[in-house]
Amino acid sequence: MSEDTPQEEVPAPRRWTVKRILKEGLEIVIIMAVVVGLMTLYQRADQQGEGGSLPTGTRAPDFSLVDMVTDETISYDDLVGSPTIVNFWATWCGPCRSELPGLARLHEHSKGRYQLITITDEPPGIVTAFLEHRRLSLPVLYDPGGRVARSFGVESIPMTVLLDDDGLVVHDFVGPAYPDILLERMERLIAASKAQ
Repeated sequence: MSEDTPQEEVPAPRRWTVKRILKEGLEIVIIMAVVVGLMTLYQRADQQGEGGSLPTGTRAPDFSLVDMVTDETISYDDLVGSPTIVNFWATWCGPCRSELPGLARLHEHSKGRYQLITITDEPPGIVTAFLEHRRLSLPVLYDPGGRVARSFGVESIPMTVLLDDDGLVVHDFVGPAYPDILLERMERLIAASKAQ
């Protein structure tokens, strides 16, 4: 290389200053907020929609499971007659844990107008201790081996399935449930059953 050929100057690395750190940190926070906001909008739209992975208008799978708290046996036939929320969850699942207080409030609010059941394959000792520690009260059915979850097509939790008063699938979705949307859905199903 001749001495006449200009050499490209390599820029000096930028120094990390407090101002630069704050600016880049703010950019990351804004990007994360936008992503979380878009995900929330998508989840809410999905929960308000129709369908899901299960065929709508079909009979939900038969089952007969024991409630961990009351030792009462609950079967598919017990759900027919009022709209029902069926939620699959586990204590180790973070999104499941975050949605449980809202589901407990919905259960308390139902007053027999609709039903809410939750199903897990975790042993009763683990689940009841978990519920007592968090002061949550809601029906939890024990699904040893996850047989019922598989019959509902559960591949990821939390998963929620909505049934009408005939026990037919109306909608299902994966992800934490929004209690306000579930309540609105139950009110619509109650109104539809009264109109028949």
